[in-house]
Amino acid sequence: MIDRFIFFKPSSSNLYLNYTSKNINVILSPFYNHFKNFVYLNPGNEFDKWYGFPKAYYVQKDVNQYGVEFNIITSLFTTYSISLKGSGMRSKTYKGEFTPYTPAIKLTPSINGIIKTTILPVGFFISSDFVLAQNETSTYEPGAQSYQLLNAGISFSLKQEKKQWYFNLIGANILNQAYIDNLSRFKYFGLLNMGRSIT
Repeated sequence: MIDRFIFFKPSSSNLYLNYTSKNINVILSPFYNHFKNFVYLNPGNEFDKWYGFPKAYYVQKDVNQYGVEFNIITSLFTTYSISLKGSGMRSKTYKGEFTPYTPAIKLTPSINGIIKTTILPVGFFISSDFVLAQNETSTYEPGAQSYQLLNAGISFSLKQEKKQWYFNLIGANILNQAYIDNLSRFKYFGLLNMGRSIT
């Protein structure tokens, strides 16, 4: 906990790399951020509560954050593509302490395409989120287990005279996986994230 704030001084380095050929597109973006006098909320211990709610205190320390984001897309024929997206980062103070609320490493493979039926073309996607366990947490912050989510959707459009109608059906967490994301503030109460969602 701090009594007063010292002037915040950020410095960052970001690199964007892109390779494109006939059937593949690769994007790679590593980053490194140094925050001098970084201010963040640090959770208190399990006994430090206010009417049952866990307390958190503002802390100011020098912090280094670094990681990478990438996206690989390959085209199959003219109507199908396979992609793999990923991201991960690490956030530590100058003393080597992990800062709270850091997202876990995430990988998302997906298939996108268009099915040409006799009536009309139908677009579709199938994706899966693979999220690794997050154990790099602050002292009193609970970690989060790994989980996998399956998502899918279809879309098509109909033209009626001068009007165009668009239809989308998207299912998130189709298998109704029970999980707690590391960024959820409800993890302190053991409350799960949203289950199956159809929109």
